Amino acid sequence: MRTVSLIIVHCSANKAGSALRAEDIDRYHRSLGWKCCGYHYVIPTDGTIEAGRPPKMIGAHCKSHNSHSIGICYIGGLDADGKTPNARTVHFRFAPYFSDGATRVKIGGADVYLNATEQSVTPVDLGIFVDEAYYIVTDAWFGPGWDESLIKLEHSDADVYDDAVFSLTTVLQQGNIQFMGAKDVEAAKNDPGNEFLYAWGPGAENGKLYQGEEASAYTINTTGQYKVRIDMLERTYMIQAYTPVLYVVGAFNGWNASAGTSYVCEEESNVLTGFVDMTFDGTNEFKFTAQLDWEPVQYGAGAEAGTLADHGGNIKLEETGVMYFKLDLNEMTYVATKINSFGVIGNATPGGWDNETALTYNGGLVWEGTVELEPGELKFRANNAWDVSVGGNLDDLGTLNAPNCTISDAGTYKITLDLSDANQLKATLVKQ
Repeated sequence: MRTVSLIIVHCSANKAGSALRAEDIDRYHRSLGWKCCGYHYVIPTDGTIEAGRPPKMIGAHCKSHNSHSIGICYIGGLDADGKTPNARTVHFRFAPYFSDGATRVKIGGADVYLNATEQSVTPVDLGIFVDEAYYIVTDAWFGPGWDESLIKLEHSDADVYDDAVFSLTTVLQQGNIQFMGAKDVEAAKNDPGNEFLYAWGPGAENGKLYQGEEASAYTINTTGQYKVRIDMLERTYMIQAYTPVLYVVGAFNGWNASAGTSYVCEEESNVLTGFVDMTFDGTNEFKFTAQLDWEPVQYGAGAEAGTLADHGGNIKLEETGVMYFKLDLNEMTYVATKINSFGVIGNATPGGWDNETALTYNGGLVWEGTVELEPGELKFRANNAWDVSVGGNLDDLGTLNAPNCTISDAGTYKITLDLSDANQLKATLVKQ
């Protein structure tokens, strides 16, 4: 049990009448990578006392004092204009308990409290202004064509002081980007020659936003899709390359990008895997695209074998047939593995974990077989090796370190492994 010597009352930087509640703060704090709400209690504007993290858990609300304090946050610390501090009277009362370490008993009944007192508190105006809208500004924002060079970030319907996060997933070209609020844009338009003073960008501390002469630009080195996120209360930014899907286009489908229906699909951040039946007629060359078109994002052969390059040359395979691809767009590398067979392996199968039981390929990335199974676990494995395996939820299988599939009942099963839909790899086990 930790010793509590302080009760610290915070007032949120939200307008009076804000609808923010404990669950909203919890969601926001989790988005920052925290375990849960940093406060132990939250008091919305209706006066309800809502629980945050358990009191026995160390808080995350006041640096150097978290270990020995209880953190309380009341909502609506600003006046309706969002700037002027709004004084509040906070009432305190303490519930007495007797504890022997294992048992805790309240003294005096449910409605008895000690040392009831009150304290007038005034929130400190931090001078933080959050605009109603924010934009990505590109290299073009220095010159003409303002409307064409501004990319508006998305935002929730909440008040910007309740939710100061603006984000977007979009395609960005090679070049430099910064950020501007709506009022920054108007000010920059009216101040030719000093436009950069109104822009937000990286600075001395990594991940932090700065404005004016302290701000630099973030450089996009590779054209592609990116997740962009800024928090204008915390003054932080995140820019991360993001590719939800890649299509395979090549000689096997007539180099028709709009018909690139076979693709590899994302399983974790910028690491993509997938199966493609590539039967070539003539040259066995191909590329990857991030859309059913050649532009703006395509990847081809890099300078060395197994590497990718933005708008690189054609990739050539030594073998054709059913292929498994694993692409790491963080490292710009790929691995192509030809699939000669698929089978089931595990203590639920006849061969245990030493020998797989083969399935028959029926074309169209579908394998089938009838197998005697026992209660236990199994996975689907390719080429009698562990380089490529499939497992997890039968309705949504994974390939990257996926868990085993569980078999509850013994019996004869017709097994169908269907890898034709890159968005949903699946298997069915039908007891005969």
